[in-house]
Amino acid sequence: MASSEAQLVRWRAHPRYARARSWLETHGRLLALLRALCDRSDAADGAARAGDARRVREEELPALRDTLDALELQLDAHSTLEDRKLFPFLHTHFRGAFGGAREQFAREHEALDATLATLADGLAELERLAAPSEAATRNALCERTGAMRDTTAALERAMRAHFAAEEKQCVELMLGMSDAQNDAYAAFRMVPPPPPTRSKL
Repeated sequence: MASSEAQLVRWRAHPRYARARSWLETHGRLLALLRALCDRSDAADGAARAGDARRVREEELPALRDTLDALELQLDAHSTLEDRKLFPFLHTHFRGAFGGAREQFAREHEALDATLATLADGLAELERLAAPSEAATRNALCERTGAMRDTTAALERAMRAHFAAEEKQCVELMLGMSDAQNDAYAAFRMVPPPPPTRSKL
């Protein structure tokens, strides 16, 4: 969860907190995966700077790949729920309070997706560069691991800010829904997906 601890305590005390809990906990899990991705990226960069190409290749890059794959998979499921159910419902039922948030969050999802694509491309290049058949120089390896480290750190900052904005915009609406509105949300059908793009979000 990206919101302050004081805000989370206030929300948890709300009698209808169960309506937002799962969504907020998903944000927490995604942020934990992002933190793990940053830690793995830092470790790969440290190993490269120490001249330990074997460790980069055999330990750090596989761990980075596993973490990035897990993040992309979970983020895709979460963003699909938001883009195709939660945000359309809030937009329809709370147009005044939700305002242009749906479009803003969609733009942010696209930007985050572009950063994830950059990370995936960078990791593929790093895996190629670190392969035993490549005569990668230490400087070349350090340049790529440093870029990976910087990109993962930027992604973590952007995702934390994005989640904080979503939580600020959505949680009070979720907690304030009447029982009838909550039932309407449960019955709300997902809207069709947008036309296919490169985006995974």
